[in-house]
Amino acid sequence: MVDEPGFPVSENGLGKIVRCSCKTSEDRERRQRYLERIDGLKPQERRLRFDAIQINEHIRPAATAILEALQRGAGMVTLTGAPGRGKSTLLICAVNHARQEGRTAVYATMTEILDYLRNAYAPDSRLKFDARWELLTTADVLALDELDEPAVTDWAREKFFRLIDERWRGIDQRVTLLATNARISQLPEKVQSRLQDGRAEVIEMRGPDMRRLMQWEEAA
Repeated sequence: MVDEPGFPVSENGLGKIVRCSCKTSEDRERRQRYLERIDGLKPQERRLRFDAIQINEHIRPAATAILEALQRGAGMVTLTGAPGRGKSTLLICAVNHARQEGRTAVYATMTEILDYLRNAYAPDSRLKFDARWELLTTADVLALDELDEPAVTDWAREKFFRLIDERWRGIDQRVTLLATNARISQLPEKVQSRLQDGRAEVIEMRGPDMRRLMQWEEAA
């Protein structure tokens, strides 16, 4: 795991330590490069954009909701549906879109998020839990995939719920995008309550398995 580089600070003459304004752009670029090292995206996935994928009738409602949330800079959108319906592709497009606009954005699966937080306790970790947690809870855009992956320990379940709760509490200041193969009713009740809040959106994605369709087209 690569640790996030530190940020320079300066004194503003009032005895308060603040980040030097001349370093703001550089700091954001460093943070963005760090996020790209932890998201696990492949080079071809980093090139995914909304205008480069086929937005058919099955994908359009979800794509529209995500783009509207990105435009507002706020909101929580959860995509549900069987595997292969395009949920992950839309989340990756959203993260790439946000990064292209200079916003901090994270894409990861639930398992990767939990591993990322556990690694904060490693003896050689320079970026400790609080710093990692703040990164996830304050990122302009958090795209959390495979929400239904089992959290098998009490620690994992507690962190899972806390993360959803923190992002839900900031629903008017930042964008949270979620995807799950399960129905919302199959998730923990506390999570269901937040994802179905009147300000949040849940969109079921239907249609054919896009992976199988692409394989068929390649073979044709």
